[in-house]
Amino acid sequence: DKKVVYLTDYINKQESITTFPQQYEPVDLSNPPSLLIKRGIALVLDVLVISVLNIAVHGAYAVYVNKFLAPLSYASKMSLMDANLKVSASIYLALLFGYFFYTNYIMEGKTVGKMAMGLRVISNEFFLNSETMDYRLTLSENLLRALGYVSCYLTFGTLFVVQFSSEDRRGAPDQLSNSRTVSDNWLAQTLDNRQHAQEVVQIDINSLAS
Repeated sequence: DKKVVYLTDYINKQESITTFPQQYEPVDLSNPPSLLIKRGIALVLDVLVISVLNIAVHGAYAVYVNKFLAPLSYASKMSLMDANLKVSASIYLALLFGYFFYTNYIMEGKTVGKMAMGLRVISNEFFLNSETMDYRLTLSENLLRALGYVSCYLTFGTLFVVQFSSEDRRGAPDQLSNSRTVSDNWLAQTLDNRQHAQEVVQIDINSLAS
């Protein structure tokens, strides 16, 4: 901003130099607050979305059978539309995997549920390394996270209990993909803090000419 700071003014008066305006309230950046309730609500919303997609897929298949396979008898059509348990479970698993992979990858850690609850999935490396600014998951990490949700479904939700028993409240999808869920507010404050920390300039007064 073409502003000049005369160090002698601050040295003589023993005043501190304000390096940047504080835009957020100070927070503990070492450990984001527990978000189990919000995460649970977000998961319920995501399951509802997947269920709607599942109904839509089966409905579209029924329309296809009725419209394009009209010459078949009613009994034959009903036989085609009456999918067995294995087929229905396979379709649901495919939708489950595709939904969590696509939304997390395209929306950079967001799903419909997490968007509604103000949450985001970030890389655990971002949480542990205070010098990095990239919080997004890689393609392989998104794939592993989606597989984590599939494994939770196959175990009838048993693996979801992991996040209640683990010290850092990370579930099976988090453990498999080396990720964690944080609030948008926490992430914004952390990014702001790290950005300003990189802008701080330290000057050795003794090295300046008198």
